Amino acid sequence: MQYGESMKTTLEVSDDLMARARIIQHRDAMSFKALVEEGLRLAIQKRSEPSTFRFEPVFGGRGWLTDAAENAGGLRAVLGEINQR
Repeated sequence: MQYGESMKTTLEVSDDLMARARIIQHRDAMSFKALVEEGLRLAIQKRSEPSTFRFEPVFGGRGWLTDAAENAGGLRAVLGEINQR
């Protein structure tokens, strides 16, 4: 299948979600297909963007870190390594 081509598929959607979708369909005069495609595009875009969430220390001192972690730069270094993953 080439990019941009369409394919037919079957979706099983909960009754509650379908009822909410129908309200939006009627309100915005759009097809269920268009609503599903918009939702998929938004979900893909959200998952394609890098996260802006970062761990930051909120306390000082040695806390719970091992001596090896303290010697490697402390909590800020540990969190920096986590944020790079």
